[in-house]
Amino acid sequence: GFWVVVVDKYEDMIRTYHPGLGDERWPFVTHFVGCKPCGSYGDYPVERCLKSMERAFNFADNQILQ
Repeated sequence: GFWVVVVDKYEDMIRTYHPGLGDERWPFVTHFVGCKPCGSYGDYPVERCLKSMERAFNFADNQILQ
């Protein structure tokens, strides 16, 4: 999903919905269109992009570690 819509809703998704594939993993796919973390012109502030990317990474990484 588009990161602006998804990244702030991870906790709500965990509370509201059940994992897929018959196990405890949450499906994870997102893309960061409009982010330019290199600092060049982008549609969103660099700080917001980096914070959201870290949040998405940690959400996905926690699934792998479990």
